[in-house]
Amino acid sequence: LSVMPNPEHPWLPAKREPKGDPEDSTVYLAVGRALSRWEWLEATLAEIFKLLCNAEFDGAERAYGSVVAFSGRRNMLDAAFEVFPWRRKDDVKRFPKLVEQIQRFSARRNEIAHGNVMGIGIQGENLGFYLVPASYNSNKQYTVWDLMDASSAQRHMEMTAGKYAYTSAQINAYESHFLRLREEVIDYMIPIRKYVREGR
Repeated sequence: LSVMPNPEHPWLPAKREPKGDPEDSTVYLAVGRALSRWEWLEATLAEIFKLLCNAEFDGAERAYGSVVAFSGRRNMLDAAFEVFPWRRKDDVKRFPKLVEQIQRFSARRNEIAHGNVMGIGIQGENLGFYLVPASYNSNKQYTVWDLMDASSAQRHMEMTAGKYAYTSAQINAYESHFLRLREEVIDYMIPIRKYVREGR
């Protein structure tokens, strides 16, 4: 039932592993690292937003940070880029495509941020610890009707875990993508900053 990850689309939910982590601490550590790396990425995007607005003070960054959902922050970046005088330069023109990719990864960031670390067992077998959605998160839970054709063991697993169950290794893989995305953002920041300084 879980989506198979595609190497060309690494933002998709990772396939559930048959075994989780033997200790909950490794999952907690992975969660903390991944969320910190995402915040690095967001801080770099806020700096780019400030540059796109040609702002000399921190008001633009504060405005960026005041928007809760990344979809809203993406809209801010897109709107600012649309009027950026050098937006058609070869070294910056694909920046909106990168922001689009970051938004896709933001769904995984949200799952990591709002998940619970839980030990899961099925029919007496201890499967280990996973990061799973909170039980009250209706969008990330299956209903009985979703699982009518599943086996008894699979039904139990899906109803217990929800629509994702990540191991520390899978969370670490997302963390690596968050770092890569930040590096790509920095690659755009350098020419954007140069054009802004030359244009002042």
